Amino acid sequence: EFERINLGYYYLQFVEKIGQEGEVNLKLFNLLKSALEALQQNNNYFLQKITFDMKVIDIFGYKPVVDRCAACQKFNDIGNLADISSGGRICAACAEKHASKALEKLDSTSYKLMDFIQKNNYPVIMEARVNVSILKEVNMFLNKFIDYHFENLELSTRKYLNY
Repeated sequence: EFERINLGYYYLQFVEKIGQEGEVNLKLFNLLKSALEALQQNNNYFLQKITFDMKVIDIFGYKPVVDRCAACQKFNDIGNLADISSGGRICAACAEKHASKALEKLDSTSYKLMDFIQKNNYPVIMEARVNVSILKEVNMFLNKFIDYHFENLELSTRKYLNY
């Protein structure tokens, strides 16, 4: 199962590149263990990849803000725009201030999926059924988010994934 193998290699490369050699990181180890177990039991590779990405970046303190404005921290009028450099979703007022930046527009369901992943563990997440268009949108956003916040990470295995 080529797709399963490629995703496993992606996990290993991500952990190798982001982890510090000789440093104990129990959260990262447990995440990798959960991801590899899910890889054996579940064929929803797209959701698995997104979940792994979200959980890894959370461990390293770069969790995308999806439930409030990443710039001003307000919960109201947040809309569907995201500013990757600010850390996630932004409100209409902050979007005007950041108009010169490249803002990402995501479906509200994409934000709900990211919030769901942030708040749940692997077994619960793997039970979710998500529209492929939402998975694609979140995946593209996360790839850009990771590239921005973890510059020079260069995950060559990403190009072998079919999503």
